[in-house]
Amino acid sequence: MLFRGNVPAYDDNYFLISADHIRNESTHIFLGHVRNASSGSSSIEDPHPFIYRTADKDFTFIHNGGVKTNQETLPNIHSIMAAMDPGWEANHEDISDSNIDSEYLFSFIMLNISQHNGNIIEGIKSAVNAIVDNGVISTNSAINFILSDGVDLYGYRKLKNPNSDIYHPLRYFYDSQNPMVNKYYSGFMTVCPVTLQDNAHSIDMLDDELIYMSKTGAIIKFDNFSRNPGAPDNITYVRDFHQGVNWSSFPVMIGNETDGVPLVQPLIDNGGLLTIEGKLLQEEYNSHDLQWNPQVFNLDNKSLYKLDFHDNTSSMHASGGGFYEHGSLRNSTEPLVTDVDPNTEYWLGYTLVPSQNIKEAFGTSWENIDWVKGEKWFYAHMPETPSKYVPPVPYAPAYYTANKNMEFGKGYIVKFRDSQASFTWLNPRHIDFIAEKEEKSEHFDFKTEPDYIAIDIMDAIDPINVLEIGAFQGTKCIGAVKPEKLPCQLLTYPAWDNPTPITFEIIWKEVKSNTSFCQYQIWDDDVSSFIPGFCNLQTSYAQVKLDSNNDSNTTNVVPVITVRNAPNPILNNTNINVKISTDATFSLTVYNLKGQMVNKVFQGNRKAGSHAFLWDGKDEQGRKVTSGIYFAKLNCDNQSITHKMIVLK
Repeated sequence: MLFRGNVPAYDDNYFLISADHIRNESTHIFLGHVRNASSGSSSIEDPHPFIYRTADKDFTFIHNGGVKTNQETLPNIHSIMAAMDPGWEANHEDISDSNIDSEYLFSFIMLNISQHNGNIIEGIKSAVNAIVDNGVISTNSAINFILSDGVDLYGYRKLKNPNSDIYHPLRYFYDSQNPMVNKYYSGFMTVCPVTLQDNAHSIDMLDDELIYMSKTGAIIKFDNFSRNPGAPDNITYVRDFHQGVNWSSFPVMIGNETDGVPLVQPLIDNGGLLTIEGKLLQEEYNSHDLQWNPQVFNLDNKSLYKLDFHDNTSSMHASGGGFYEHGSLRNSTEPLVTDVDPNTEYWLGYTLVPSQNIKEAFGTSWENIDWVKGEKWFYAHMPETPSKYVPPVPYAPAYYTANKNMEFGKGYIVKFRDSQASFTWLNPRHIDFIAEKEEKSEHFDFKTEPDYIAIDIMDAIDPINVLEIGAFQGTKCIGAVKPEKLPCQLLTYPAWDNPTPITFEIIWKEVKSNTSFCQYQIWDDDVSSFIPGFCNLQTSYAQVKLDSNNDSNTTNVVPVITVRNAPNPILNNTNINVKISTDATFSLTVYNLKGQMVNKVFQGNRKAGSHAFLWDGKDEQGRKVTSGIYFAKLNCDNQSITHKMIVLK
């Protein structure tokens, strides 16, 4: 979309129109330039923004300032570009015949990005280092620019005379009414609109500062960007925390590990930090421990930590003193974990600057993923259908990859399917991804906790009319979702020591009474079907259908039963696993191939759910049975089911 006119781009109406488009997601990025030409004759048609097309995306660029071109004294940007790659200009016809310095600068930056294998941060750093080292910034000018790859924004400010230059401002901002954690909009402007000029969320950029803005909302500040080669990186990561549990990592610190006490003390004193939980922490922080004085509280730059805040931490926003992390960016080529075990949950920090979709981030390890937990979503590898005679597994939201993105400074729990030598995030290949805004519940109040059960709501009565769905333990709401459509994913935060089953309530778009679901259907892998049941606390993921109400489910419910055993064949003993969908009385008996009873393993009542019973391979007299075929028979409420077992001696 293009706006042209005599009114400056910072006029409120232009700005608000752009902001509305960003909010409504009809577009993702706006770039604007208020001048008629960059340099040369004023009759040149406005060339901004410049566009550079690659195989998979378009880069765009705008610039305020001046660099010396081939019509000026040596060294100039033309000469250093030719020294780096003599054929670059000839092979890239985007260089203008009008000698526009901004276009030369853009081309030079793209040359450096190309020589760094598409790494935008390193490419920009190489370009500005060469510009500063060779002194090609025009007298009394600057190289303030904004670059986009169509996914993220990069803003850089470098003044020739930082102590006296008042003609080349550059500011960054984010929506003041909807802070950055809600991902509404953020950006750069030379002169901010009146609506932002007096607001704390409009911040002047420093000289020689690069600011990265992710499509997902993260902001990273790189101080003293055109440093001398070989000197330590000086990076500042500006972080916003939100109320509840934040799944965070600390990829910016001095060294690979640091004393966590001084790092998190500002969060404890000013941010309302309640707890810090980490898988490798020798001592976790809890605000209830008034004598907390850890001897060892080291944080590393590659792990996930869960930080719980009781407040919305408004004092911790970037503009209000904020939480700034200073140091070096973790080396992204080093493995996060070695000797990967498929039976282990790994708490991993995401340490790459550009955000990317989950599938791209795992690279060659993608097919080895069992499941991944993020702060706001759950992903699971879709199981294969056992055979052509078994109904296919429902394609549930847990198996989607859309809008499941890895974000710098966040952390994730990962479980792999098989062993592998090591794991490292794959550096982004500049592939665009979906980053939808979160629709927060307006009718249900709940508190996030360090862990959750992910529940995919596959269907409901009148699915088009669903406005919000809440999950409950008794009368306490433990999670809610405002879905655009069904199926959708609902994260629930139960009390793990509370045996009360999870129930649901739907609020409808049309004016009618809310509907509660104490009974519903749940997907059962053993029978490859949805059966009457409920979500228990022994699972981390479930699929449910809310397609019947209380009246039709509270009476005459026939329990669904299954029985399995492992190991099978049996060498010494085995666990016989019984699953019942409702509270029931049942018996579990072992028979031989002739139909003779061998042993009664269990007789009694059990709650709905899964139960394991040990059979030691003996008969009722305590004698070991011989090798052969045996059957476990489950009798439950006028139903019976048998399961074949093999005993080997």
